[in-house]
Amino acid sequence: MLKPDLDYLNLDSDCALFQLNVSELVEEALANGEGTLADSGALAIDTGKFTGRSPKDRFIVCDDITQDTIWWGDINIKFDPQHFDSLFKKITAHLNQKSFYVRDAYAGADVRYQTTIRVVTETAYQNLFANNLFLRYPEDKAAGMDHYCCTCIFG
Repeated sequence: MLKPDLDYLNLDSDCALFQLNVSELVEEALANGEGTLADSGALAIDTGKFTGRSPKDRFIVCDDITQDTIWWGDINIKFDPQHFDSLFKKITAHLNQKSFYVRDAYAGADVRYQTTIRVVTETAYQNLFANNLFLRYPEDKAAGMDHYCCTCIFG
């Protein structure tokens, strides 16, 4: 199995389960106790009482790039770069102690506006969600990508 280069994220590639297909992700989710199969055969997940987006939990690092380009306020809340670095180290240390899931994808069907995305998730069902949410690369292209406009880590 191909392993992505995750050095830029301080993540151990040996812990990564990369580009798993839908059936593999469902099997992983079931084995991890993340959900059950519904009568229809679909994976059913109980995400708890907090099921929606939290609009008041949108934090953006305030640095030289974003200081004068973001409309700061109740929705776009400033986040200190040092706090981000501390949180990033905590998340990557946590993920490096276990298996995690990596998905390369993109957004935008028009090649002139496409954005590459790498999604790193702690659970298989989160990675399955990303697989359904974003556009998928053919297998021969996904592993060869070396630049991501956006990397999302969900722990």
